[in-house]
Amino acid sequence: MSRHRNLIADNVRTLIRALILLTLLPAALCGVFFGIPYCGLVISEAVSRSAGAGWSITTSDTGHEIRISGEIRPGLGDALREVLEASPKVERLELESPGGSASEGLAVANGPTP
Repeated sequence: MSRHRNLIADNVRTLIRALILLTLLPAALCGVFFGIPYCGLVISEAVSRSAGAGWSITTSDTGHEIRISGEIRPGLGDALREVLEASPKVERLELESPGGSASEGLAVANGPTP
């Protein structure tokens, strides 16, 4: 009878180990397949932010137009405010951008605060 109990206990332990392995393996694979691309995205964003402004502001020769080109990133609203203060004759603002920060875009759209 003792031999029979040991056989059952061994089979139960083996079954529990198999269930644990079958539970952890998919979780680990999900972590690898979903975690690595996310980490890459975070690293890519950090590198692109550290690369510089990502945008440029130019004033026309007449001083009546300002052109903003590039990705909308933090700091654009402040830079535009400085350019507008230095160029009181501006009548037109031209924007060429693939997009970017929504909050910074709203700051640009709202214009300088008095």
